[in-house]
Amino acid sequence: MKVANEQNSKTERIMSKKNKVFIVMFLCFAAIFTVTRIGLGYFFEIQSLYCSLISALVATFFSPQFKVFQTNEGEKVYMRWLFSKKVKELNW
Repeated sequence: MKVANEQNSKTERIMSKKNKVFIVMFLCFAAIFTVTRIGLGYFFEIQSLYCSLISALVATFFSPQFKVFQTNEGEKVYMRWLFSKKVKELNW
């Protein structure tokens, strides 16, 4: 348990919660963009530029949004998504 706490504290010093949130948001966007881009390219004959623009719009609309708020207890991460009706607190 002591080793896990030491590794966690090292990670906290290296990456802030805002950086972690930024990376997770980018990965979610990239995954949705890639799936949409490949799907549109496979099913429709659309020019590459239009296919990329449509995929970017879809990925922006469907990717979850993460926010970091400073509270009395420290930084807290919240997630909002189109398919979830309420805002969820993430314990990172």
